[in-house]
Amino acid sequence: MRQDGIIMIWVSIFLLLFAMLMILSLQSLHIDIKLVNQDDILQKAFYSAEAALRKGENQVIHRQTTSCQVPKRDFNYYPQMNAKWWKTKSNCSIDLNEMMSYYVIEDLGIEPCILLLDGDDFIEEQVPLAHFYRVSATAQTEIHQLMILQSTVSVAEIMVNTCDQGQFQVGSKGRQSWREVY
Repeated sequence: MRQDGIIMIWVSIFLLLFAMLMILSLQSLHIDIKLVNQDDILQKAFYSAEAALRKGENQVIHRQTTSCQVPKRDFNYYPQMNAKWWKTKSNCSIDLNEMMSYYVIEDLGIEPCILLLDGDDFIEEQVPLAHFYRVSATAQTEIHQLMILQSTVSVAEIMVNTCDQGQFQVGSKGRQSWREVY
């Protein structure tokens, strides 16, 4: 009789421990599911922002920058801008993977000592100089900005040679660099 009471206590302790382990494993599974969902959202955001970045770059390359062009700003300006500001650029947007992406284009100016040689012929006084633009794109949900990507793109501007350093550097057209800002 005395052993029956002890067995009952041990079985109760075992069941309690088993129940606690089950609760911990369910919590762990719940956290794993949340992390996988967050990774999926960030992956969609990256692909959406990349598509907007490419659309902006193509506008630069095809000289269609006017509707999406903004004044030149510090490269860290855009992470400070909220989702509402980006939505004012609605004609510079793309809807991909159920996520809106917006982009803006900044004119960084012409670099007079970088030649963009891509098989183009040029006259002695007029050379294809590098004209740089920065494209910034964001992917966001209705209220949250998820990430910002930026790239630098160069196109050729045929201009009079104004390089005062005497020696040109040679560059290429198109995307020069890109980075994830936020």
